[in-house]
Amino acid sequence: MLSLGVIATYYKGNSYLESGILAELDDQPNPALFRAALGSYESSADQMIILDQKLAELIEIDRSGQKVQLFEDALAKILREGVPFERLSTRGVRYANAGGLKPDQQRELRNSGDILVAQREDLKILQNALREAIAALREAIPLAEKREFVPVMLSGRNAFADKMPKFTDMISAYERFNIRGCMATIDATMQVYPAGFEWLKKPRS
Repeated sequence: MLSLGVIATYYKGNSYLESGILAELDDQPNPALFRAALGSYESSADQMIILDQKLAELIEIDRSGQKVQLFEDALAKILREGVPFERLSTRGVRYANAGGLKPDQQRELRNSGDILVAQREDLKILQNALREAIAALREAIPLAEKREFVPVMLSGRNAFADKMPKFTDMISAYERFNIRGCMATIDATMQVYPAGFEWLKKPRS
């Protein structure tokens, strides 16, 4: 999956962050762990840039490539009859910037191209949420150096205490979206096989 680089560096950052918090709670503070967490989240941001580029390439391939109508029809039926995909929004959702409002109206997903475009749109929202979390953690590093990271976070007096849960909620939803998209296309592929796979029968030169 294209998003693995994003997810892997994110979880690595979480591991450093958790270790830093536990070290401070054990009265053995290690600010280097918080700096390592920051570095991993910055790497995740870099991976998102690569993912965005790859999604753009896939969207162009999807638009210019020859379609297999049986597959398109099968996928459209799966998407139409299934539960709507969870999408990212900055309105009307948990940790939203604008609470109490209805979520953004999302267009119906009907084919693989729609899925790719939606993934790229949601990635933009995810990138912004990560930038905010990174900026907040960078500002909080001095607290770790003074052994004050945990009490300040628990008091809610630093933006990281709000920005990180918001990003965690969003990246979990984005990962589920990617998985469900893969499952839908795989299901459609298996339903119509061997249509579209005629090249498998061609002799190798």
